[in-house]
Amino acid sequence: MLLESVAPLVRAADIQRPFSPALQENLQENLRRIRVAFEALFAAELAPLEPGYRERLTLAACAAADWASWQLLRDQLGPSVAQASSWP
Repeated sequence: MLLESVAPLVRAADIQRPFSPALQENLQENLRRIRVAFEALFAAELAPLEPGYRERLTLAACAAADWASWQLLRDQLGPSVAQASSWP
């Protein structure tokens, strides 16, 4: 699992991010990439939605796809990598 394999690096970046403009920019770029990928993958499904709902749905999907969700799931909620990887 990619997110599990980069966990130590991401945790270190999370600690340093408040002091690093480069790490702050990197996070924003990663979030932008997640959004662009989601919108491209689900363009047909998103197109007919009301704009406000489409925006909320897109933001929720981006939040779910980000490292922070994986970290919460694994570190605080406790499932194994196999369990967390198999959830819908």
